Amino acid sequence: MPVSREVYSVKVQMILACIPVIDLWAAYRIEKLRVWILLWIGMFFVGFMVGSTGEDIAGTVIGFLIGLGAALFLMRYLTMEWNRKISEDYKKF
Repeated sequence: MPVSREVYSVKVQMILACIPVIDLWAAYRIEKLRVWILLWIGMFFVGFMVGSTGEDIAGTVIGFLIGLGAALFLMRYLTMEWNRKISEDYKKF
């Protein structure tokens, strides 16, 4: 099923990036689902390394904050890149 080629709001995309599972849909909309799944895998490994003891709540919180910050930054960057690409395609016509 192809993605509709339209400009998406960066703010809405960043909000969607904070909601588990819905963030996959947001990444799909800008055709970056593979990158987003790689981010999930990376966050899993970072969380595993930071909170390897399982008893340290601070490690879990730090892992969550690192993952959330990375997700927000990446979604903002990818959405702005998508919007720029769509705008350039419309200028050609």
